[in-house]
Amino acid sequence: MRVIDENNKSIEEGSRGEVVFSGPHVMKGYFRDPERTQQVLIDGWMHSGDIAEVDSNGFIYIVDRKRI
Repeated sequence: MRVIDENNKSIEEGSRGEVVFSGPHVMKGYFRDPERTQQVLIDGWMHSGDIAEVDSNGFIYIVDRKRI
């Protein structure tokens, strides 16, 4: 799991970015919806749409949503 900016780079402490996930637990795609799948699965990372901040201890706080 990472929190990234609009350039897919990990954010700095105190900044906001999107929570993304990767690994064997991540879905392979939406059922019969390749367009939606392409929107959220990018380079093996699931883009959650959750906006978060990371504090100096590495704790992640969900603060907003990117999309509905």
